[in-house]
Amino acid sequence: MRFQWPAFLLFVLMISACKPRETFSPGFALQIKVVNFNNQPIEGATVILYADQEAFINDRQAIPPKQTDRNGIAIFTGLPFGTLGYYASVERGSANNWSDPLNASISFNTRDLEYTRTIRITESTIQNALAGRFSRRWRRVSYNLNGIVNTTCAFTQVYEFRRDNFIHIFNASGCPNAGQQVNATVWMVAPDNRGLILGGATTGRQLSITDLKASTFRTTETPQAGLIIIEEYQLIQ
Repeated sequence: MRFQWPAFLLFVLMISACKPRETFSPGFALQIKVVNFNNQPIEGATVILYADQEAFINDRQAIPPKQTDRNGIAIFTGLPFGTLGYYASVERGSANNWSDPLNASISFNTRDLEYTRTIRITESTIQNALAGRFSRRWRRVSYNLNGIVNTTCAFTQVYEFRRDNFIHIFNASGCPNAGQQVNATVWMVAPDNRGLILGGATTGRQLSITDLKASTFRTTETPQAGLIIIEEYQLIQ
């Protein structure tokens, strides 16, 4: 039996037309797997991609976020070829990947069609809480020296905690020259992870954190016998 090619081709075309078309996003695919400290997958984590470090720091020009599935995986498709990498912000509740810059940076070679990266998130540290992804501003709302509260301008300044270990200090609203930077210093988390050191590691102020919440924190300082300083801060940005 000889095929009648025109009729046969018409039949094939009709069958092909009946098949549902597959949809796809042309471009590079990036698969991110989110795990905890024990390398267990984290479901429901929010993953946001940024084109560079500046966008990551300032939360600008982000690729729309994805949520991880029960296997801890979020997949971004249709990414442009030729990209050298991204910065990823990953959060679930109080856990995130901000403490380690290398954990946020994703470098790859787009000669392949896809790339897989595992990112570990940990519970929020003091540094994460105070500096956020890169910086947060806190207003000192109370300065208490042995029970005497001082609320003048010098004691209600705004402290910008930065991840690069600097603090920039500004005049608060309602004060002369509001918003003007008046000072700067360095800071670090105390070795016991229970407080802060403002200034040099050996000569700076030693502050104990007695209450750290999402938008407020309190410190206690005993610079010398008989003196107790209690300061309260409120998140403003």
